[in-house]
Amino acid sequence: MLKKSLAIAFLVLSSSFPVLSNPLLDSIVTNRKSKFIALPLAFYSIETKLGFGASGIYTFYGKKDSTERPSNIQFGTAYTLRNQVLFYAPFQLFFDNEKYLITGETGYYVYNYFFHGVGNSNPKDYVEIYDVTFPRLRLNAMKQIYPKLFAGVRYSYDNFKITKTEAGKQLSENQIVGSKGGATSGIGLVLRYDNRDNIFSPTKGIFTEFFTQKDKNWTGSQFDFQKYSLDFSTYFTNKINHTLALNFYSVANFGRPPFYQMALIGGTKKLRGFYEGRYRDNNVTILQAEYRVPIIGRLGAVAFAGTGFVADKIMNYQLKNLRTSYGGGLRIMLDKVQKINLRLDYGIGEKTGNFYFTITEAF
Repeated sequence: MLKKSLAIAFLVLSSSFPVLSNPLLDSIVTNRKSKFIALPLAFYSIETKLGFGASGIYTFYGKKDSTERPSNIQFGTAYTLRNQVLFYAPFQLFFDNEKYLITGETGYYVYNYFFHGVGNSNPKDYVEIYDVTFPRLRLNAMKQIYPKLFAGVRYSYDNFKITKTEAGKQLSENQIVGSKGGATSGIGLVLRYDNRDNIFSPTKGIFTEFFTQKDKNWTGSQFDFQKYSLDFSTYFTNKINHTLALNFYSVANFGRPPFYQMALIGGTKKLRGFYEGRYRDNNVTILQAEYRVPIIGRLGAVAFAGTGFVADKIMNYQLKNLRTSYGGGLRIMLDKVQKINLRLDYGIGEKTGNFYFTITEAF
């Protein structure tokens, strides 16, 4: 049986020094120039061996005289010595002075993941590894219907091609929905309210997004299920610029989603410290808090904690299955104007820890 890996990543910052020392980063808030920040990285884990890549963000505005917030395209790309490739590019694009908003993500992965089973009844040491290739598309097209309130349509597409599983385990024995891979293609509706003072590192305001989508034969999906999702965050800052950020996240699936479309615990945003997908099922509910403190200059620190659980049905949530994680990290402000941070976190969940190196906040 595979042991759970501890991924150790480090940033190679030499090429980013020109960005950090650029006088544009110290300009006044009315500076509306487009900017590109890129950071190379290297990492090692049991499932990937040595890997190399880069992460970055491009921010830009519409018309120079508009008051719309900056559009942004983030990216991450990597290649490992096991010939694994990943590329992802989430984006948020404002148009016509924020009358229209398009958000989403595009990506392509040739990778492998740990699978710990579905639900809460698997032994804690149960793990299997599977190889997969898939493209990904997430797209939300919205129109402002009231100040800071957007409504629109959503499309989501993944096409999992599972190329390798471990003999004698749940996926190879076809015990799990989606064990053989397959396409999911869903359409739905999305509603978003966002009055945060900054989209990258907010200190006050509210962000909330609700969506529902249906995956059916007629939408191009090989699976039949419906998904509902609610993501809510709010922020409070005191007189000494310490910020408390709170996040509530919940997903409910009805029908028979494949395991790779189930609700998850873990990863870079939802209960840091747990491997992404350490726990998964039809439903998840998570509550998180983060306390953010400036230290000196561009340097800041955070402490965070969270709790949540998964279940096959909402009425089957049980306190004994409550999972908690906690940790802390550093923030390096790469752009003082737009408040874009480099995030270096260490989270602990069930006595195991994981490092996280990325750009922008978890929520």
